[in-house]
Amino acid sequence: MRQKLKALSLGYFTREFPFKLHLPDVHDINNSMAERSGGPIRDNLRRSLEEMGGAPTRAYKVSPVKCPHHWSKTYGVFEPKAGHKQGEIVVEGRLAAYISIHRHGEFAIYTQIIGHGEDLGNGVLTLLFLAHSAATASRTLIIVRRFRVVVAAL
Repeated sequence: MRQKLKALSLGYFTREFPFKLHLPDVHDINNSMAERSGGPIRDNLRRSLEEMGGAPTRAYKVSPVKCPHHWSKTYGVFEPKAGHKQGEIVVEGRLAAYISIHRHGEFAIYTQIIGHGEDLGNGVLTLLFLAHSAATASRTLIIVRRFRVVVAAL
């Protein structure tokens, strides 16, 4: 809880976001550290911005879910930063961390949770996890982390 409060006191905020709109920040996050969780970064996180699809050329919006029990969402922790751009598109703050969550009926699975190396000491991952794992409105959260699975009852 202390880490969450630290992030909030520093002005970080969370929200769902359209992944394609923030690809430059996602790329920066993915490449901000050479090792994570005690091992080298996976190859899929080392792709160039161009391999990921490039900087956005238009503003994207979050797509509404079609079914409240089956969906995929990406939430982020943002640092307030006026005039921050993704390509030529001005966005609301710099993405500091993100989580990908997939809901399948009674189960929610997060397949990616990662923060920028410079922001990790500010509690961004704790804020992100606490703010959005419960938002899945699921009874069980399955956490997939480096080939380990943790099941948590919500």
